[in-house]
Amino acid sequence: MHSRTGFIRYNWGNVKNVECPEHYIDDFSSDRGYFTEENNTHDWKIENGVLTSTAGDDKTLTYLHIYEKNVSFKARVRILDNPANSLFGLMLRYNADDAFVRSGCYLYSGRWFIDSREGADFPPIRNGYTEKPIELGKWYDLELTVDDTTAALKLDGETLVTAEVSHTSPGRVAIYVERTTLEVDSVDVAFLSGQGTLWGHAVHNLLPDNEYREGGSVFELNDGTLIYENHRGGVTFKSVNGGLDWERCETWIPPIGYMNVLRLNNGDWIRTAKRKDPDTGNMYMISRTSSDDGKTWTDGGNICKTPYRWCTDANAGNMNDKLSQAANGRIFYSQNYETHGEPVNGFMRVFCEFYYSDDNGKTWCKSKTDSWELPGNETVTHFGECKILECADGTLRMYNSWNGYGCVVYSESKDFGETWGPLVKMPELVCARSSMQFVKDKYADNETTYYMVWVYSAPIDNNSGMSRSRLSLAKSTNGKDWEFLGDVWRWEHNYICNSHIAHIVDPFVKATKDYIICGSGISERMESEYFPGHGYHHAQRQHLYAIRKDALSAVELK
Repeated sequence: MHSRTGFIRYNWGNVKNVECPEHYIDDFSSDRGYFTEENNTHDWKIENGVLTSTAGDDKTLTYLHIYEKNVSFKARVRILDNPANSLFGLMLRYNADDAFVRSGCYLYSGRWFIDSREGADFPPIRNGYTEKPIELGKWYDLELTVDDTTAALKLDGETLVTAEVSHTSPGRVAIYVERTTLEVDSVDVAFLSGQGTLWGHAVHNLLPDNEYREGGSVFELNDGTLIYENHRGGVTFKSVNGGLDWERCETWIPPIGYMNVLRLNNGDWIRTAKRKDPDTGNMYMISRTSSDDGKTWTDGGNICKTPYRWCTDANAGNMNDKLSQAANGRIFYSQNYETHGEPVNGFMRVFCEFYYSDDNGKTWCKSKTDSWELPGNETVTHFGECKILECADGTLRMYNSWNGYGCVVYSESKDFGETWGPLVKMPELVCARSSMQFVKDKYADNETTYYMVWVYSAPIDNNSGMSRSRLSLAKSTNGKDWEFLGDVWRWEHNYICNSHIAHIVDPFVKATKDYIICGSGISERMESEYFPGHGYHHAQRQHLYAIRKDALSAVELK
């Protein structure tokens, strides 16, 4: 138990190292696109076989996008100048600015150390010091290895510092400098635990402000501009270079509830919106359409009402990005309900209805099968945030991960959404009662290529069903078989309070011509000035990733 109230310590299982680890070796004879920088900054360059920091007086780091627990990182380095308070080093298990295992050297004193920190709620723990001055302009072989809870730092084969480290999550691999110039002419990185998948050309962005927000969605306009819009506040950012950089802009469309907006096959947009019945005060959902890229909108038909049937406490909550469309034009929408009072059907507290429209949202029909009527799903208590896609063989699949089964599940419809068949589990797609999202790739060679992000985290126990520690990416070319592409984000935090301190909310994914744009709201710490005393969703920040399609390759789920 940590000293702070509400923090329950959880020990993640040990990871057995593989016998023949994968290596990433680079002599920097060319820029292969693997070393990247946060927020698409350009403080490092590769020229003439050398990776060089160019930030001058600032702090900067460059990293490999791979989430691996146990790593041996060797780099041949030299320092070119020695201003006051300058330092440099290697970093492993890098999850955030305040979560890492970091080695370093203060150049003025020649003092070497190893730091470990678990996040913003925790102080850094320092081990060392060992004094061994280095010479300017001289090449050194630097090595940092972390294995389970033990870290070791070597210089030219001599062990300088060993440490027991507290931060044990898989994380990225980084080189950092502060107020000096560092050159690196080769690296050899061994991924000892064999957990991660290395991505090139993957750019990570935090939105350029300091606000906390739960999540949002991304849309592509006619001119190729990407729009990010927050679910609840009309906070809008745009990118004109495929998601590599973002800037604040005017609101695209005011959100009414969560962002459910879809580009239709004919080029128009459709969205959902809430309305209030003036006589009863009850909320209901309608659709709206736009043929001018979102400048003006026209009301369509009513979709559903709330409260649900006989349950006065079951209110409709339209989670993000639950609209989809088949090749023949039929539009599908999954409506989420939650009740905190009287359970529906005696047991269900979170559930879905399914709707479809054949006239671009002017009228809507309800499927004959609700989520709690699905064969094999009769006694579950949570089954929400579903989404429907069309498979290559013409069947429909309704996918769901926000459930109590510990994995993604699906139900198929062979009458194009009028009824839904038995529930089927996909144990290879592990999840812990959390959101998923997928998108059709309109730029692909076939009609049924999809990308999916889901929270690839196993339930921990009955008291903490939402670990939400790992956001992963998968691809399908037929809507049924999924190939694992790697981790978008991962942070296996050691503390729980209702859910993990660092966890994922409301993921999204968008396929453009060249990139996969995805992300989610991600918790940074237990509390913030914006949410004093808030212990459930904690302090969320919106993270966005731009991942180049041609740099992705499928690997086995692990």
